[in-house]
Formats: sequence, C-alpha cells, structure tokens
Amino acid sequence: MNLFKLFKDFLRGFCQGLRENAVSLIELECAEYENIFALLVVGGLVGIPSPPTTLTIRILPLLEREMKVMSSITLNLDDLFGRIVGYFEV
Repeated sequence: MNLFKLFKDFLRGFCQGLRENAVSLIELECAEYENIFALLVVGGLVGIPSPPTTLTIRILPLLEREMKVMSSITLNLDDLFGRIVGYFEV
C-alpha cells in the first residue's frame, strides 16, 4: 500500500513538472509572437515594409502594452538565443 502511494506521488510530481515545462515554453512562444506582431505593425521604423496605414492605425491601440515591453527589452537586452537554449537544457 505504501509503495502504491509513493508511486502515485512520483507520477503526480512528474506530471506537474511536465506541465510547468510546457507552460513556460508556451509563454516564451507567446512572447515571441507578440514581438513579431509588433515588428510587423511598427516595422516601418526599422525598414521592414509595413501593412497598409489604415490597418496599422486600427491595431495600434492593441500594441500599447507591446510598446512598453519593447522599450523595457531594449533597456535590458539579454541573450535571447541563450534563454531559448536554456529552456531545452542543451
């Protein structure tokens, strides 16, 4: 009976660890998609062809948080590739 409880606790912890790892990877992917979206909309500032102006003006209010995030990222630049490799524990 005690062995069954230990095995059950082990599986519960293992599943929890897998969930936490999956969630952290999804959060990283979501952050990268937000950065890509912002780059597409505000890409004209760095020379990337941007969507039509009317479309950009319509979705610009959605980028208020992204503009704050982009400005904070530029202040605290770090190694994104190193962070991604760290998630895969290479």
